[in-house]
Amino acid sequence: MSLLDVVFAQEEELTQESEIGYVFGQELRFSLRVQDASSVERITLTFRPELSAEEYVVNVPFDSGETISVTHPIDLSLVKVRPYSQIYYSWEVKTASGAYELPEQSFAYEDDRFAWKSTTREAITAHWTDGGPSLGQDALDVSAQALALLSKVLPIETIVPFDVYVYPSSADMNAGRRLAGFDPEQDPPSDPHVILVTAVNPQSALADLGQSIPYELTHLLLFRVSGDDYLSVPWWLIEGLGLTAQAQPHPDHAQFLEDAVNMGSTIPFQQLCQAPTVKGNDAILASAQSASLVNYILARFGSQRFAELTASYANGVECKLAVQQILGISLQDLEEAWLNSQMQRSILEQIFSDYGLWLLILLISLGFTGFLVWYSVRGTKQR
Repeated sequence: MSLLDVVFAQEEELTQESEIGYVFGQELRFSLRVQDASSVERITLTFRPELSAEEYVVNVPFDSGETISVTHPIDLSLVKVRPYSQIYYSWEVKTASGAYELPEQSFAYEDDRFAWKSTTREAITAHWTDGGPSLGQDALDVSAQALALLSKVLPIETIVPFDVYVYPSSADMNAGRRLAGFDPEQDPPSDPHVILVTAVNPQSALADLGQSIPYELTHLLLFRVSGDDYLSVPWWLIEGLGLTAQAQPHPDHAQFLEDAVNMGSTIPFQQLCQAPTVKGNDAILASAQSASLVNYILARFGSQRFAELTASYANGVECKLAVQQILGISLQDLEEAWLNSQMQRSILEQIFSDYGLWLLILLISLGFTGFLVWYSVRGTKQR
């Protein structure tokens, strides 16, 4: 892919043409052509990938002449550039009479292995490859619903536009991240302006998007409000809120949580302040507990207090301390209160699960007996 910028510098009648190209996951190419360039002494390229603290400054070698053409390649195995981020760049041309800069420009570095279709609604732009326009509309609908929900429980003042890319498969999505130098299993997926999801089966696409988009949008918004302190936000809050925002609860969470509560094998939330290293059933339990605690906090303290708690974490306050300061209760006492609420609910659910049919028969019998007694008394009074 290549982009072309033409900038005219009036001084010394220098005409400079700047072109940008790239091979996704492999190389960036910055090109400059300068006419009437006999007095040029130095050409400097400066570029900065979005989300990177590093700025790269390169003195580009050139052959002197009336017209100078240079191309400087950047090996993307050495420079980490996040997919769909902006890359900012500028050129400076030094001549005998002074230095002349082309104003800073930017371009979007996107996965050009696919022909993306796009549709926009307010702050949301959806991109997809396969299927008709309904897939893009579904992505917009799900994103808007999730955004409306999350805006009520997060400290968000303004909605900054973001993009949703719907890949045709998880393999394609992860390949794109790997090509850009990111390990999907290790690097955090959060990005302040883009969500990457998949929709493989057209029949289940809407349901799949209802799970993946709210979850990823939670990460994106938390990343936006916390910035460099994103890793200070407790894992249980990030995971729990992401699951709570989904269209449907995880089918196994209720049973895993109930079993753990009944057996006294829940995971202390102090351990879930950081991302757990557990796998398998324990990982499912950790997620189930997180979603349950987030729902408990929202029900008991309200969305405003939850937003204040999130803001505290976004400012770098430690896991236990923020709970104490904002909710007025220690994390341990919060966990005990949550556990008690789960035990009470679990007991009722277990009774109904084991004896539900008999209880229903008993209630019907009692109701019928009551009706007979009432009818008998009514008949006696009438006589």
